[in-house]
Amino acid sequence: MADSISERNHIEKMLSHFGRAVFQCHVFERRLAMLLATVHGPSPHESTSEAFNTRFDQYCKLPLGRLIEKYRDFGEVPAEIEANLDEMCELRNWLAHRYFWDRAEGVYDRDAREAMIAELLDAERFIFDFENVLAAEMQRWRAKHGVDEVVDEMVRKQVDQIMSRRS
Repeated sequence: MADSISERNHIEKMLSHFGRAVFQCHVFERRLAMLLATVHGPSPHESTSEAFNTRFDQYCKLPLGRLIEKYRDFGEVPAEIEANLDEMCELRNWLAHRYFWDRAEGVYDRDAREAMIAELLDAERFIFDFENVLAAEMQRWRAKHGVDEVVDEMVRKQVDQIMSRRS
């Protein structure tokens, strides 16, 4: 009985890391949509909140690959962002569409699950760090335009809280 509980707990741990990695993908996608609606949108002094919300909502409906295309369409992408965009898109699509297919046999093997947990932790860290690079670009834009930082701080606290729960 204890072995089956231990196995179930270990599977749940692996699944929780998968969930966090996928969540980080969603945070990244929203951050990129926010960048497109702000940094690459009209000046905050030339736009209304309704117009911003409409732009943001339209970008949020796009898949990550299209968001990346749109981002690149605006011109030169900072090197620290360009270097990881394709890897981010591949990682997100792999997690969303193929991860468990590729790892199906490993779900029932403890050593394979340990490897899955390690790779999912690496994915979480990569996505979290890359999202922070986008956050820094947004922060520069906000400072340049005098935009309130309250929303960004609220998002950062939520993400930090979730990431601090990692085991």
